[in-house]
Amino acid sequence: YIEEHPNREFVLRVSYLEIYNEIINDLLNPSSTRLKIRENRTNGVYVEGLKQEVVMSAEQVLALIAAGESHRHIGRTNYNEVSSRSHTLFRLIIESSSIDRKTRKSRILKSCLNIVDLAGS
Repeated sequence: YIEEHPNREFVLRVSYLEIYNEIINDLLNPSSTRLKIRENRTNGVYVEGLKQEVVMSAEQVLALIAAGESHRHIGRTNYNEVSSRSHTLFRLIIESSSIDRKTRKSRILKSCLNIVDLAGS
């Protein structure tokens, strides 16, 4: 899609968080723990202080997922050698913009893909 629309500019950002024992941790920045959920008119509902990384390729996305997974709380069960102990939310935000030739105004479109992994799944 991006290659088919050279007249648009695209920015892709990812974030990755963990909810463990009702505490929100940033999996892309392990020193950011105990993050808070906030809401305002501009951003809607968001996690304050959550790191967002700009990505340019699928390989970068996969590398960030792997990095985040290495910080996730896991344990062993009778059924699985490695079982998640936390919920995670991986979010890909896609923004694209173009300039309307008639009005000369910028038009921005935004989409979010949320991938959730529940504890023990």
